[in-house]
Amino acid sequence: MEYDAWIGYRPRMVKGRSGDNASTEGHVERLPSGSLRVVVFAGRDDVTGKPIYLKETVKRPEDVDAARARLLAQAGAGRRPERNATVKHLVTEYLATADIEPTTRHMYAGYARRNIDPTIGDKTVREIRTRTLELLYVRLRTCRKLCGGKKRAGHVCEPLAASTVRQIHAILSGAFAAAVRWEWIDESPAERAKLPRAHPVEPEPPSPADVAVIVTKAWEMDPPLALFLWLAVTAGARRGELCELRWNSLDLTAGTMRVTQNYAVRGGQKLHKATKTHQKRTLALDEVTCELLREERDRITAALAKVDVALAEDAFVFSHDPSHSKPWNPDSATHRVAEVAKAAGVKATIKSMRHYNATQLLAAGVDLRTTAGRLGHGSGGATTLRVYAHRTAEADRRAAAALTAGLPRRPEPMVT
Repeated sequence: MEYDAWIGYRPRMVKGRSGDNASTEGHVERLPSGSLRVVVFAGRDDVTGKPIYLKETVKRPEDVDAARARLLAQAGAGRRPERNATVKHLVTEYLATADIEPTTRHMYAGYARRNIDPTIGDKTVREIRTRTLELLYVRLRTCRKLCGGKKRAGHVCEPLAASTVRQIHAILSGAFAAAVRWEWIDESPAERAKLPRAHPVEPEPPSPADVAVIVTKAWEMDPPLALFLWLAVTAGARRGELCELRWNSLDLTAGTMRVTQNYAVRGGQKLHKATKTHQKRTLALDEVTCELLREERDRITAALAKVDVALAEDAFVFSHDPSHSKPWNPDSATHRVAEVAKAAGVKATIKSMRHYNATQLLAAGVDLRTTAGRLGHGSGGATTLRVYAHRTAEADRRAAAALTAGLPRRPEPMVT
């Protein structure tokens, strides 16, 4: 077909074998800039059923036929790159198909909504270059609201942490890698992007005196929460693991606690899932802790007996439900701990109790593998060592002293 006949031409749609409409030729559109956009129908989306068009823009009329031939070849080969797909659309599609934990998906969706969509979300996937991403990361490290350093009344720049920017990069890296697999683009701009250096965060656990104060205040204000805190301190379990804890996971005769699952609430979804590192572990409990748990179980059992209800073996240890059939919301537990800490005049969170557990074990000379096992850290203690390396110095000094204690002293030099 001659070029002049192509301008504005929209060919007749013919019915394909599968019932889809298919164009045999395509059409050309004249853009305001004077360029020409060649459009070829390439089938329908496998999921939505919406038509997919391959498009290519050329500047000269003599290039139209070659562009049309390329697009028809791609359509015939089944290649249907979404050339005009936006970054927002790509990230949405990636998060919908990525094999990641529901809690991670929810977290990533929040980062996308707050930091990706308002910045580069409306750009097409093919517009993004490595430099685009690096500039975005620099701007986010300057101010999370992307003020550009402009002085505004009442505005104080709050940079995003390097770890957060690296999380945002993880989303974009996964999304652009998916775009390459889906043949939307030929290579990922995120592959070579330079990231801000991640600085290790040193936990600041409360002192033994502060822990004693907050636990004492919890016994006064909220006894079940005090037991929750007690287990966080002595067992070092994560908050979701404690919320998921059931009575049949406890063997108070043998003095053990089995940690097998984690509970989370994300986007209204209540999730009973594997632990963070997908590891099941059994923790030893001391007799004092076992006695506290027995007293709590007896209290709950007695309360249920008054209404002729038995406590189920798989009932949750921490629950607002009279029959203990529903666990505490982890976020609610976090807020309640914060309230008790404030009342006690102590700077502490539920996570800092876990840090306290780890540092006390290491300071007491408990070996790294045992400490990592109780915390549920993977990599044979590598995570524990990376996070708490500064806390092993005291144990290291004791080790050095122990090695030299049995060595003979240097003999006194002979006097001549």
